Amino acid sequence: MQSTLTANKNWTYADYLKLEDENRYEITGGKLLMVQAPDVNHKHISCKLTEFLTTFINRNNYGYVFNAPVDLIADDKNVVQPDILFISKKKESLTSLIW
Repeated sequence: MQSTLTANKNWTYADYLKLEDENRYEITGGKLLMVQAPDVNHKHISCKLTEFLTTFINRNNYGYVFNAPVDLIADDKNVVQPDILFISKKKESLTSLIW
């Protein structure tokens, strides 16, 4: 579940980095959204899926698997925290977006 905050402000990634609380946020189309933590069942499934994918990806040297929270910066006005993120070796240069 997400809730929109400060509807009149057009948020950027620079604004996002200045937030000083421990809440989880995403920016979609310049709107700041507070994101609830997943429930236990969601987190359990996400962890098991991450474990399975990481094993498979590492065994085959396909790339990298990351689990939340990690910022995926699509552009200055779209920053999300996917549950699971895969970056292939072919797109390794994209890791600069999250490291």
